[in-house]
Amino acid sequence: MDELKRIAEGSEPVSSLAMPVFGEEGLPGRCVFIDIRDKSMSHPYERVSFEPGDKALIDLDAKPSPSDFVLALVPEEQTALFRLYREVGRAEDGSIIIDLVPLNPNFRTIRISSISPGQIIGVCRSIHRVFDLSTPTQRPRLG
Repeated sequence: MDELKRIAEGSEPVSSLAMPVFGEEGLPGRCVFIDIRDKSMSHPYERVSFEPGDKALIDLDAKPSPSDFVLALVPEEQTALFRLYREVGRAEDGSIIIDLVPLNPNFRTIRISSISPGQIIGVCRSIHRVFDLSTPTQRPRLG
């Protein structure tokens, strides 16, 4: 988590990682790839679903909009969170109250506000799912 804080602040260089980028897609100026490690953003009936092992390209310079997928740091959590960004209101001081919403209903929503602080690190620009085809699998024969 400390490394992500330093990367977001621009005080630590982003390490280079070989990751294919397809089509017309270009890499943002400051970005990181993160590994999706849990099922919090997995949902079989959503149009977009993230599975463990997926790689998310996070644009560190982008400002989030409602319904973006974001990477966030929340002090009481032990890890960075990858969630759906939802603005739910304004606090008395004028700051935006944000909910970090999982797609999987078995995980809890985390609130960022002036009372429970957090930091949005970046916005997801693409997801990369890699299939390992090196190990043959047993496929049923047709016919």
